[in-house]
Amino acid sequence: MRKSNGGFSLNAPRMLTFAASLALVLAAGLSLRYHLPVGQGFVAAHRFWLAVGGYALLALGVVLPFL
Repeated sequence: MRKSNGGFSLNAPRMLTFAASLALVLAAGLSLRYHLPVGQGFVAAHRFWLAVGGYALLALGVVLPFL
């Protein structure tokens, strides 16, 4: 990572990283209201961790230039 003025340089995430993050967060959010027949209830059982994983993926996409 390049440092400029003592800080980190941030990058825009790639479109694939953004889309994967959006899909995880949307699946977690929609499972609160609707029954999603994905993974035999996996999304409903683990919706909190899917949302956390989606936002963590987006944060990594901003910090790491290759993601």
